[in-house]
Amino acid sequence: MSSKLELKAYLGRALGAVGRWLPVVGGSVWLVGCDGRPYRLDGEAFAAAPTRNPDWGLPLTLDPRGCSPALRHELRAEWLNAAAAEHASIASFARLSQQLLAVGASPALIAGAHMAALDEVKHAQLCYSLASAYAEEPLGPSAFPQACVPEQRVAWTREDLLERLALESLTDGCLTEGFAAALACEAGRRAQHPALIKVHAIVGADERTHAELAWSVLTWCLDQSGDVLRARVAAEAERLPRAVAPQGPRALAEQQRDHGQLSQDERQALYAATRTEVLRRAAPLFAVPRARAG
Repeated sequence: MSSKLELKAYLGRALGAVGRWLPVVGGSVWLVGCDGRPYRLDGEAFAAAPTRNPDWGLPLTLDPRGCSPALRHELRAEWLNAAAAEHASIASFARLSQQLLAVGASPALIAGAHMAALDEVKHAQLCYSLASAYAEEPLGPSAFPQACVPEQRVAWTREDLLERLALESLTDGCLTEGFAAALACEAGRRAQHPALIKVHAIVGADERTHAELAWSVLTWCLDQSGDVLRARVAAEAERLPRAVAPQGPRALAEQQRDHGQLSQDERQALYAATRTEVLRRAAPLFAVPRARAG
């Protein structure tokens, strides 16, 4: 198989792991994971399974006894899923730093990837702490051996890596982490518990920083490449799904809002706004550079 065909096959699996695209009327539904940058092996996303583990807990005060058993179970699952995604992002940013080294990126971009990985350690601890509070038992990640398993394809050209970095920065960073920042900020605005407000504020601010890092990586990759990559990424931008898959109830009880939950309609509105902003901001990057125009 040629290098370009191998890359196309990899990216097809990788982008599918970011969000499986399902055809619907007027666009597509994206099963998006918005609690961190996904970690993939050969296009398939992986995360560590939860287990009883006190090592990842932080001293957060949250008394769940006022919650119904059903709501407590729901919130435990929600924060465990978020924690697993944030934990996997540690490995994802570690690999990003290696890829940036491989293509000769600037020290600022490489340092940004390392700092983002440390942010994800903190996010995972916060999320596991909240899951533990709702579960009333210490929860954390199990071993994550996939974090050091090499991908089947070990030989990437610089051109291949620039394309991969550009496409993943668009989807995983600009869109997904931008959406995660918007969700965290809105959840923190409505949450009534100090621990939840604190966690959402930290995660929201950091995810916004990670999204900005992705914009910087995308811009740098496009500056390093020619019009072919610009056209390729522009085409992928136009294909970004218009909707997120259903997650959570259409309407929320007051107690759910107090714990920072959003309805599906509210999530969709935030996603649509994030997608629109991504397309608006990306458009100038896809234009032919002025020095080469004409």
